[in-house]
Amino acid sequence: MGVCCMIISRQLATQDSGDVHFASFVDNQELHALYEKFVLEYFRRHHRNLHASAKEIPRQASDGAPGYLPRLQTNITLSSSTRTLIIDTKCYSRILKTNAFGNEILSPAHLNQIESYVAHEQFDNSKEVEGMLLYALTDRDEERSEHWQEVGMDLYCYTLDLGREFHEIEIQLDKIAALLG
Repeated sequence: MGVCCMIISRQLATQDSGDVHFASFVDNQELHALYEKFVLEYFRRHHRNLHASAKEIPRQASDGAPGYLPRLQTNITLSSSTRTLIIDTKCYSRILKTNAFGNEILSPAHLNQIESYVAHEQFDNSKEVEGMLLYALTDRDEERSEHWQEVGMDLYCYTLDLGREFHEIEIQLDKIAALLG
């Protein structure tokens, strides 16, 4: 449906040369939702054993917690019998931000969000829970497939190059699915 709406409103990029970038004329919310749904539906169709969903993680807060705390709504949660991978899809013009000292860093808000999802899902859960930031690769950034451990969490920062042939995109997504064994 998202692609159809973008076609009707003439928001899809063309093969024509020029210096207009996709994100400069497409509503960022529509583009993000389209990217998120594409990845989710790929896993639902091609990796049914991973039980792909966009689930809400129960907030592990006391009974007196204020009602205005944000919901923990994941973009994509993949679950096997022993492991869970929470994927937060991101579609921005740049992956890294420049901090006050001129250094490129991962967005603290993005990192805090995935860490919060993992911490709440891991609470009182026997499965191993991991988190991934999955950015749509732009021509302004380099490919990433990084993994690190932080405060007992396994975290990933990957890019998905949507400018490739579909079979190459499948290979990239299948490598992510393979992380769950």
